[in-house]
This record gives sequence, structure tokens and C-alpha cells, in this order.
Amino acid sequence: MATYVDPDQTPDATAEKCSRFEVLDWLNKILDIKFTRVEQICSGSCYCQLMDWLFPGCIDMSTVKFQAQDTPDFIHNYNLLQAGFRKTGVTKFVPVEELMNGRFQPNFVFLKWFKRFFQANLVGQVYNPVEARQGQEIQPARPPLRSPQGLGRRSASRNPSQSGGLETDTDEEALGKYQRKRIVYEDIWRETYSWVGPSTLGEVHAYCSLCDMNFNIYHSGLVDLKRHSQCKRHQKLTLAANGCNLRTEARKSRQGSISSCPPCSELVLCFINCVSGPSAAGDQVSNRYGQYVLGLQYPEDIVSACQKTPYCIYLYGGVVLGEAGIASVVLVGYFDVKAARHCIRLLDVLQSPAEDNTGEETAAALVETLKRFGLPAANLAALYTDGNGAASEQICSQLRELNPNVVVLGRLYGVADASCHAGMVELSTQAQELIVDIYSHYSFCSTKNDNLKELFSSITSINGLTLPLTACCLNFCMLARKVLEMWTDLISYFSSCIKEDDVDEKAKLICTQLQDPQIKATFMFLNQALEPLRAFQERLHHHEGSARADLVQILQEASNLLRSYASSFLRPQAVVRFLKERDVSLLKTTKFHLPGPELNVGGAAVEDFLCESSESGGEALQFLQMQALAFYTALTASVAEGLPLSDGVLRSMAQLLSPQGRLTVTGKVVGELGAKLGLCSSPEEIRQLNKEFLEYQLAEEGEWEEGENGSDGGIQNGSAATSLEQHWCTVLKASGSTSIFRKLVLTLLAMPCPPLEAQKVFTQIVENGDAAQFTDSVTESELDSVREVDLTNDSALSDNNSIYESGMKKRGRPRKIPSGVNYLNGTVKPCTVRLQKIINGPKNEDDTVFVEDNVIWTNTMEPPKKENHTSNVSTTSPRGAKKGIDYQDGKGFPTGELVWGKVKGFSWWPGLVVLWKSNKAPPVSKRRVEWFGDGMFSEIYTERLLPFAAFAKCFCKNSYASLPTYKDAIYQVLEVGHECYYLSLS
Repeated sequence: MATYVDPDQTPDATAEKCSRFEVLDWLNKILDIKFTRVEQICSGSCYCQLMDWLFPGCIDMSTVKFQAQDTPDFIHNYNLLQAGFRKTGVTKFVPVEELMNGRFQPNFVFLKWFKRFFQANLVGQVYNPVEARQGQEIQPARPPLRSPQGLGRRSASRNPSQSGGLETDTDEEALGKYQRKRIVYEDIWRETYSWVGPSTLGEVHAYCSLCDMNFNIYHSGLVDLKRHSQCKRHQKLTLAANGCNLRTEARKSRQGSISSCPPCSELVLCFINCVSGPSAAGDQVSNRYGQYVLGLQYPEDIVSACQKTPYCIYLYGGVVLGEAGIASVVLVGYFDVKAARHCIRLLDVLQSPAEDNTGEETAAALVETLKRFGLPAANLAALYTDGNGAASEQICSQLRELNPNVVVLGRLYGVADASCHAGMVELSTQAQELIVDIYSHYSFCSTKNDNLKELFSSITSINGLTLPLTACCLNFCMLARKVLEMWTDLISYFSSCIKEDDVDEKAKLICTQLQDPQIKATFMFLNQALEPLRAFQERLHHHEGSARADLVQILQEASNLLRSYASSFLRPQAVVRFLKERDVSLLKTTKFHLPGPELNVGGAAVEDFLCESSESGGEALQFLQMQALAFYTALTASVAEGLPLSDGVLRSMAQLLSPQGRLTVTGKVVGELGAKLGLCSSPEEIRQLNKEFLEYQLAEEGEWEEGENGSDGGIQNGSAATSLEQHWCTVLKASGSTSIFRKLVLTLLAMPCPPLEAQKVFTQIVENGDAAQFTDSVTESELDSVREVDLTNDSALSDNNSIYESGMKKRGRPRKIPSGVNYLNGTVKPCTVRLQKIINGPKNEDDTVFVEDNVIWTNTMEPPKKENHTSNVSTTSPRGAKKGIDYQDGKGFPTGELVWGKVKGFSWWPGLVVLWKSNKAPPVSKRRVEWFGDGMFSEIYTERLLPFAAFAKCFCKNSYASLPTYKDAIYQVLEVGHECYYLSLS
């Protein structure tokens, strides 16, 4: 039994003297992981392993999803955690919804409680976390998508402008408030400056849509806007935007409809904001960033690819875009031969129509979108729809008017669920009712039966179990199998419930059902009859290789699905006829049915069980055969309806795509496949396709033989190590652009393949754009608009100061800049000591820039210099001299003084006041400080500085224990202070 830790012992866990860095460092060390943010633990897998550490066996580690990235996997892990809590007697409430959302506060509070719980129950257990999870890495979780509305609320809660002065991490650390009369943003400014807009950072900031940055306007208001418009970065982007507009107009005249669509509409921006996830929380998605997500060549690159290559349209309906409402997202997928991979790109986002005529309006809008972008209907190979409900039929009908040969694969990936439900409708509901009754007893009775806990450990629905249970084929098959395996134990348990004084009528009913041979025979039948559907659904959810290799297996198993069920109750000649004609009426024709004894009702085990269990076993068997016939008829009809093509065509597609199956495919089959997909409309084209396919077979066979003889060449030499995509990339590069066989292969490679969950696909489209280049688009030469910086100084010691307040980055979050920076190497007064430890310090491979309100962190962007280690006293030289201006405002903190500085997001940090780097006088009460530990610079007001003598007040033991850079900074400042002291004595 666990040692209980009272969750109310500390009402607010954040009040404990334990920072996020400490608790995260504790978790990383004990589990041997490398998490960087508290929010990344929201999958629940870490808690499951900690419970297994404390109480071995309370959680089945083989079922924990350590790479969980989706909400169902998160729920699965938390169900395991709660089951472990129940087994060990822990009554702590787990706020699953709040934890899964990935918000910092709930995850931080729960993690701190779990740390205390872990320490209270750790009694010397020996445990290897890596071995316990069989060497798997615990993947940092990416929390579910959030709406812009929620992000806006978060940004508002972090608004620094609500107080007239500066912010600190804690109130007691605030030395003073910097008071000034604030100037706030006004919408009327847009009449003069069209690029300006309100900032998510608060009313004392403005946002430039061209530069994609936020900047302060509380200094001078309109003067700040004018200063920003005159900076080099803004002027460069203005010229680029004007040139882009001119090029766009030229493209309009040349290409017509392609350029007529706006490159980044408001709906598209809202959608990009949603899929950007927590990294863009509270920030503004600009038109410029949207263009990077879409692709810098959007939409011309998509149109060009679709004009040369068969493509697939993905339509995801019911996507929530916050205040923008519900929308449908249109994606385009095609096989990129140069990249040797399937590529999915964002095409457009459509506003969902009203409830009435939803299907017609959505279909019309989709067709209009394809025409507006100029995508050729002849190359439209496939369609995949999700979340459109009843509107899917009308959407498919409209697209078939454009191209009658389009393959609709949406039903293929839902055929298992639909067919399972259709078959169970024809079967007696006794099996489902028994499962629901057992779950009801488990939910409302304080039972400690391990079998019941194991049986329902994977239930993820908040509402529990309700009829029908067949909405998800996998879940129902798992429940039916577990009930059958536990049948004897369940009878014993519910029989014991009846013997108690307080007789539970529900338990009595369940016991009666469990003792009914007919119901058990039904479970035995379902366990065998649903196995093909379960295996097919498992294939869709578990990916063993590349997506295209999985597609081969999916098509192969789909082709076998219909034959398997048809042969369970139809005569052999009827099976052949049905597979050829796909006439559902054949399934209901009695003369085509197998005799009762030959029906597949679960094998001899079911028949023997019924005959041995009661005298009326023969009648029970006949009743089961009658129900099995109705079950197979409905299920087979549903499978036939869900498969987009015949089983023969699906099998041919799988064999042709597989490099190993090329010799099993005949020219006749390839010709039929080309005609079925609309690629061959005449006998001449079929003969041409057969000829090209034969050339492919001969070339492959010849190169394979060369590989067998030891040749270094050949596509199939070592084909086991060659992926399907690489194989076809090599073949397609060698084929002509007008080859029919090439188009056939590209059509098959364009087919949609799991994973097709909306969130996973949306993540792909961001990766397939140019968003990765966005962070590199801002160079160190681009200027901040708050002040002008002299960039003409070519000294080796000059450092380029830039403020990088991009709207798409979190404030205070590091941004990558080129490596190769140098550290402080200049002359300072009155403390004439060169910071030799910083110079000789380790070079950070990941140099960063931090941005805070009116504090600028940057790095010296100079090449490494050869250091002179003979003396610690700096010597002035023409190359080493640093130009700058001393401070004459009488506010203290002169050049060369050691100080403590407060920057939001960090504890008080040691630094050194250096010369103001400009030819102009520094602003009043502002100092330029170089920070120990990382060599970064800041321009910071004196109200945020303290003398180094305040060491006892400013030193942070938590940062010292968890941040190596802070620890280095403390060592460096103490050494410099020591040297300054002895120099002053001499």
C-alpha cells in the first residue's frame, strides 16, 4: 500500500521553494531522459514508469505508449496511471483534461506533487528505467492543437503593460518600478502607416506586419513608428514587398486564375495559427510567416507539380479555428520524384457553410477551388475526406463529374468499423448487453477484482460504455476477447456476489448470462469471425516501414478481406461470381449459401461446446448458424461497399507497387489496371502500357541478375536495404515524361496512406513548406526600430545589436544565430581586467539571442581571435580598441563596474557595465551590460541593476544548481572581482 501524500498539504504547489528547472532536472536524472519543458510530460508516460518503479507490477509497462503524441494515447497512459493508483490505494485526483492540454501550471503542480509522492514511497527499490521500458526513448509530447482564442487569452495573461513599470519573476525581487506616462497604441495610426497593427504583447507595443516583429511605442508613440519605418530592415522589406506585388501583378497577367487567389487569406492564417501549436502561443501569425508555411513558391510550385503528376485531394471538415468558426481544410498530396517521398501541401481553407445544404455548398466550393488554382482534373487520382459526415457523398459525386476515374479511399480506412457495426446489428444484442452490464457493475461498485480492472483498463470514453459498442472495431474485438478469456473467473466472481447477504440483482443477472451456453458460443464465434477485420484495422494503426510500403500491405490485406468473408458462407462458384460482379443481391440468394454444417461459426470448438453443454445443443447450434448467416451477409455487403475497387484491382495495385512482386504481375493485369484508373482509353494505349511495363520487368530482372553475379550496379542489388520510394524514384527518373507506365506508378504512389489523423497530417504540411527557413530569414544586420545602431564600425570587437522580437516566437525564447561568435575582449575602466575566463570559456555550439521588453541580448559576431595568455591586464591596440561613449548622466553604474541585472525569465544575473556602443550619447538611465557565463550583451535601465555588493540578495541557489551557464557566470564574476580587488591594492 502506498504512503499517501496529502494533496492539500500545500494548497498551492507553486508556493514551494522548488523551481521548474529543479523538478525537471530531477525527472530527467531518475528516468534518464532529456526533457526541456514541463509541458512535454503531458503524455503521462513518465508517471506510469515512476509508479512501476515504486510498485512493480501495478502497471503493465509493455502497454505504456512512450512515444505518445495524440490525445487517445495520452488518455490510454492516464488510464493506466489511474488503474495503478487504484491498485495501490492512492486516492489522488488526476486532472487528465488539464494535463493533456499541455498547459504549464497544471503539469507543474502535478509533477511537484508526484515528486513528493515518489520520495515518500521510495524505500530503496533497485530500478533501471531504460531497461524497464525495453530501451525505448520517452518522446517529449506535443500537446494537442489549440485555438487562437485560447492562445489570445494566454497572451493577455502575460501582458507586461498592465503595470507601469518592469516585471520580475517574484514580487519580493522587484527593487522598484520604472514609472513613466504611458503612450498606448491607437488604431488611427494605421491611416498613416498601413503596416502597423496592435500587438499581442500589450497596448504599449505595436506590431509591424512587414518585419513580423513587435516593438515598444511607449517612448514617443508616432515618433517610434517613424523611427521604425526608417530603419534598414523595414526599408529592405518594404522594397521586397513592393517588388513582390509587381511580380504578382505580372503573374496575374500571364497565368490568370493561379495568381487571382490571395496567397494567404485570413482563414489560412487562422489555420496556421492553430497548427503552429504551443511554439506560437500568444503570438501573432503574420502574412509573411504564413507564406513560409505555405511555401515560398506557393501556389506556383503546387500547380506545376499537379500539372505534371497525378495528385490526391484531402478534405478535412469540421476543423475548429477559434473565433473564425468551423472550416474545411483542402490539401494536395503527390509523389515528389526528386525528393523520393510523398508530399502533402496546404492548398486552401474553406469556410464551412450553414447547416442547410452543407454537402452541396462544400462540394461546390471545393470544385471552385480546384478551378481557381488551375489544377488539372485529368490528373486528379484520388480523394480522401474526413470529418464531413453525410456531405462526403455529394463531394465525391461533384469530383467524379470532373474526373469519373477518381478513386475515393475514405471508406477504405473506415471499412473495419463500418462492417463490424453492420454485422453486429444483425446479431443478438446479448453479447453487447453483457459487456455493458459488467462495466456498469464495475463502475458503481467498489470492487477490487483484478480481472474487472484489467478488462476495462483501456476504456477512454468519459461517458463509459453505452450501446452500441461497435463504433470502434478494435476496442470491441479486444473487449470480446478479454471477456472470453476471463469467462470462468467472471462466473466465480459474480457467483460470490450472489452468496453475500446483500444480493445485487444486477450481479445475479450477469451471473445468469455468463452461465448461458448460447451467449458464450456467441463470444466464441465473434472472436473468430471478427479476426480479419481486427487484423486489417491493426495494420492501419501500426506502421512498420515507410508509408508507401505500408500502403502495399494495406491494399493486399484489403483485397483478401472480401474474399475471406464471402467464402465463410457462400459456395465457391458464388464467391467467384460475387468478387467479379460485386452484386450484393447474390449474398441474399439462398441457393448460393453453404449448408448449415459447412458455415463457419467458429470451428469445431464451438460446435462441440454447444453439444456438450446442454441437451438442446443441436437447436442452439442451428440458432447460431442462422445468426451467423445474417451476420456474414450484412458484414460482407458492408465490406464490398467500403472497398473503392475490386479485390483483383487492389491486389494488382499492391503487387505492382512492390518491387518484389513485379514478376507476379502480368501485362494483361497492368493493362486492365491502367484502363480502370482512366490512364488508357484505347487498345493502342494499353499496348503501349504493356510494352513499357515489359521493359521495366526486363530491366529489373537484368539488373537483379547482375547483382547476383557480384556487379556493383543494379537497382535491385541489395534491394532489401532500398526503400520502396527510392526504388521507384530510380525507375521514374529513367522513364520518359510521356510514359503511361510512369503515370500509372505515380497514380498509385499518390494514394493516401495512414497515418491520416488530422493533427498528424497538419503537422506534415508545416514541415513540407518552408517554415524551417523562417528563423534564418532574420540576419544579424537587421536593426531594431527602438533606437538606431551604428553598424559602420568594422572593428574586430564590434558586436551587432539586433532586437529579434518576431511575432512567431515566444518572448525570452532563444533563437538560433550563426556560430563562431567571440567573447568579451575589450578595455574597461576603472577595472582594467580582461575577462580571460570568458575568452577561454567553451564555445557554445548553439549561440542564442534573448529578447525582453526593453532589454536586448545579443552576441559579438566576430571571428575568433588568437588570445594572449601571458597577462590578464588588457593592453590597448588599434585592433583591440573598442569605440564607445562613457556614461555622464549621474545615475551611477559607471563603465567597468560589476553589477547584478534583472531580466525577465531569469534570476538576478552578474554582469559588467561596458562602454555604450554608438557615436551618440546613451539614453538617460540606460547602461550596456555584458553578462558573465555566455558573453551576451544587454541594454538595460539602471532601475533593473544592483551593485555587486548585493550578492547575498541576488544569488539564486536554484539557478546555481540547475543552470550550468549560471554556475559558470558566478565563478567568472568572483574571479574577476578577486582580480579587481588585488589590482586596486597595487
